[in-house]
Amino acid sequence: MVHVPYGGGNAANQAVIRGEVDLVTSSPSYTTPIVQSGDVKALATLKYRIKTLPNVPSFADLGVKAAFPIWRGIIGPPDMPKEISDFLGKQFAALVKDKSFVSTMKKLGEDIVFIPQEEWYEKIKEQHKDYGEVIKQLAAEEKMKKK
Repeated sequence: MVHVPYGGGNAANQAVIRGEVDLVTSSPSYTTPIVQSGDVKALATLKYRIKTLPNVPSFADLGVKAAFPIWRGIIGPPDMPKEISDFLGKQFAALVKDKSFVSTMKKLGEDIVFIPQEEWYEKIKEQHKDYGEVIKQLAAEEKMKKK
C-alpha cells in the first residue's frame, strides 16, 4: 500500500467513493453514514466491532493481531499559556459528560474517553514509540523479502 495524505476523514472518504484510492482507514463517525448508504463497503474495524456496524468484523475476528485504534485529541501551539490549556481541558472534561454530546457521539459510533492533558501527552509518546517499532519491523521484513 501507498499512504496518500488527505486533509481529514471526509476528504479521504470522498477519495474512496470517487475511486481515487482503494481503501481508507477512518473513524466510525466518518465512515458509518457512507457504509450505511451503500457508497462504500466496510472491510474491517481496527480494534473491535462497533455498534453502528455490527456485521463488520474486527481485525481480531479476521485473525490479524495488529490493531491500531483511531483516536483524536485537541492540540494547540507549544507556547499556549498554561491557564488557557487548563481552562480548555476543564471545558472538554465537562463536554464529555454532556448527555446530548454523548448521545450524538454514540449515534455516530464514537466511544468518547476523556484523558487529562499530561496523561494524554504520555499516551502519544508511548504510541509514537510503539508505532515506530512496528514500522521498523515491517521495513525489516520487506527488506528480507527483497533479498
